[in-house]
Amino acid sequence: MSTPPFDVLTTTAAELQDRLKAGTLTSVEIITTYLGQIEKHNHAGAKLNAMINVAPRELVLKAAEKLDRERSSGKIRSPLHGLPIIVKDCFQFAPELGLKTTVGAVCFAEEKAKKNAELIEQLVEKGVIILGTANLSEFCGHKAENMSPGWSAVGGQTRSAYESGPPPEVPEPKTGLSAPCGGSSSGSAVGVSAGFAPLSLGTETGGSLNYPASKAGLYAMRPAHGSVSSEGVFRISRSFDAIGSMAKTPYDLSLLAESILTPEARAKLPENGYQDAMTGSWEGLRIGILPSTWGGEGPDHKSKWATTPVICKKEIYDGVTEKIKANGGFVVYPIEIPEAVYSNNTLKYKGLSQRQVADYEFNEVIQEFCDGFEDPKIRTSGDIIEYNKLHAEIAMPPPHTNQKDLITSHNSPLSANEAAEAYREINRKSGKDGMDMYMKENNVDIIVACSDCTLVIWASNAAYPAGTVPLGNLENGYPYGLFLLARAGREDLIFRFMSAFEATFPKVKGPRLE
Repeated sequence: MSTPPFDVLTTTAAELQDRLKAGTLTSVEIITTYLGQIEKHNHAGAKLNAMINVAPRELVLKAAEKLDRERSSGKIRSPLHGLPIIVKDCFQFAPELGLKTTVGAVCFAEEKAKKNAELIEQLVEKGVIILGTANLSEFCGHKAENMSPGWSAVGGQTRSAYESGPPPEVPEPKTGLSAPCGGSSSGSAVGVSAGFAPLSLGTETGGSLNYPASKAGLYAMRPAHGSVSSEGVFRISRSFDAIGSMAKTPYDLSLLAESILTPEARAKLPENGYQDAMTGSWEGLRIGILPSTWGGEGPDHKSKWATTPVICKKEIYDGVTEKIKANGGFVVYPIEIPEAVYSNNTLKYKGLSQRQVADYEFNEVIQEFCDGFEDPKIRTSGDIIEYNKLHAEIAMPPPHTNQKDLITSHNSPLSANEAAEAYREINRKSGKDGMDMYMKENNVDIIVACSDCTLVIWASNAAYPAGTVPLGNLENGYPYGLFLLARAGREDLIFRFMSAFEATFPKVKGPRLE
């Protein structure tokens, strides 16, 4: 067997692009190498189940050949010209890309999209090669009670690339953020960490991009809501869902994050985009760090911000503050954010939470999504529920035998006005009159928390940009990270933090895949 031209587990998108520019590597060789890694470990080898669909080999190689010819003639479409990406299986694809969109659901397995999602078309025009679709929590987690993160009826259970030993024949549900893959964009995160592609896209309602990225040792960021097109993309809700990026380094992440912005959002950036913010220095950045949710009084200690039990020593988290200060950064630690009307980890208005607003909105956005298929057999949440009942053996196999979330949405008692009013107030109380006011009053630019922190829900409620950085590895090898929040329009501060973080802290250890 010939030696691969690069290490898929460690090579970055920037390094690949440098070699393409130097003429020491071609896009054809890049695609061939990643396809080999997918074949080796997706359903064979480590059996990661990170990919639901892989684009036909002849199609992606043909696309790579075309992009290589363009490069030879001096045409470079973007900084990602000729590089591959994997995307969460909730983006619609035109037939010519050879990919289906299932959202992990059997009911969509045979549907055909009319055209590419607007964002997919945007990436193709920039010379990005869509290598395949990543497994996910079915319906982005909006299907069943206690459904394992990263499980879908179509794709099975995604496994972390850091897991060891053979997978069980019938996996036991591993719910909550303590699960190895973390959230619904699991396949997107595992795919990058396992060397299936250098970059990936995911979506997030309340942590489903950043949580799995932190558990895969990656950098991730989703910009403020509305700055990336969601046309042709499956969502749980209109108000809270956002699309984001994952990569091994802040620089790679910045390239992808800029590439997915709408033209209007990109026009607001400086000429050099996020690169202007990536100085590698803490100077001038004012950071507020929440109290640790890791460690404390006994094994069951949890703060109001925690979502999972202790996962690492508190000293590691406390040491972040000292290290940033030692390298010239300004840190307020610990900061205490007022709970406002924070109840049961969810900001509410008249008793209504983000979840209840999303339950109502799901009925509208699912119809929009289904309208993107040619003559769809499924059009409503009710159609999905009935299909799953009739095909329970394959749509709801043990141990995932219910569809409670879908039923709750279908039976939502809210009116359009009630849902809209609740969203406006939740957004205001968590954003403009909540976190925004707090950050201004305390003169901090960015808030940092443990990667398992409920602060991610505030970010979603406020429609703020959010990200994660990899901090270290547990004794069993699993990575963990930090969660970042900045005010609307200040994605540049997230990249500024990431750049300084990468220059200050050691890299996390990668997975050991043979």
